[in-house]
Amino acid sequence: MASLPITLVGGTGLTGSATLLALLQSPASVQLTAITRKDNPSPVQQFTNASTSYTNRALPNLADAVKSTEGVGPNGGVYISCLGTTRGQAGGFERQKEIDLYLNRDLVTKAKADGARTVRHLLLCGHKLTKLGDPRIFGRSQPELYDGLPTGMSA
Repeated sequence: MASLPITLVGGTGLTGSATLLALLQSPASVQLTAITRKDNPSPVQQFTNASTSYTNRALPNLADAVKSTEGVGPNGGVYISCLGTTRGQAGGFERQKEIDLYLNRDLVTKAKADGARTVRHLLLCGHKLTKLGDPRIFGRSQPELYDGLPTGMSA
């Protein structure tokens, strides 16, 4: 069976790092590419499934991924965004909105154009994440992310 191609954006924060770890420890065979702001080596030395592969694409400015000719959404695969920030880290509400809303929207649009068949935006509710199946983490389609996208392009 072929490996499932997955792109994960935002794999260094609380939600993203837990998602990255869960995907790499999955018994399923995945071809995982993480797009992050800084280099993010694999958090595990050996994958549960020997067919699993991991690549990190470090882009200090994630907006560059939107303009890049290199795809963000794997053709026929899954695009997962754990990209998010806090108002304090972003330097104010407007800058946080640029990242959490507009950048995520632009990345989703590009992922779909690149051929991703599934798009998910993961958010964390609560203070601690014990495992990916924890009920405090969930995939959520934020309507603002998908406004203006052509029919069939919502998550």
